[in-house]
Amino acid sequence: MSAFISLGGKLYLDNGLPKKKKKKMGRPEHELDWDLIDSLCFFDAEINFIAERLLIKYGKPVNTKTVYAMAKKISRRIESRFGLTFVQYRQTKTETKKTKLKQLMWKSAESGSVPMQIFLAKNILGYSDRVQQVVTDKAMFADKIEGFKFIEPNPEKKEENNSQEVTKSELHTLVASPSST
Repeated sequence: MSAFISLGGKLYLDNGLPKKKKKKMGRPEHELDWDLIDSLCFFDAEINFIAERLLIKYGKPVNTKTVYAMAKKISRRIESRFGLTFVQYRQTKTETKKTKLKQLMWKSAESGSVPMQIFLAKNILGYSDRVQQVVTDKAMFADKIEGFKFIEPNPEKKEENNSQEVTKSELHTLVASPSST
């Protein structure tokens, strides 16, 4: 294990030799337009769509190969910069959108918007408009549907069948019948 000594703004190893700076090899990194990426992630865009938009902005040709390369570059940069996958990064931006939308909805309801108050009451408080109607009178129900008649359960079949299954004849069912009957 070696230690560094700083003399006159230069770093030296324990043995007195100056430490060499590592030069980056390859092309310099092209900085991505993070504002554009963030705004497109805000609207839940796919990575290929974002790659196409960046290629158009940079004036580069848009084809399958360049879109794929740009998408890989975006994915790698997000991984190295934020430690997230693209999907996780996009979800963080989408959560921001949901939060802003909730705030706007709440402000609208507070300012007196009755439809927004109803919407929030249904979704947050669990209120509903459902009207459940239970039909108890068979004759009333049969009159409302033309061409159908009620068939009463057959008590004789119930005694013959000792199985635990419920047969269709045991339940009140609607059976299509000609209107002349």
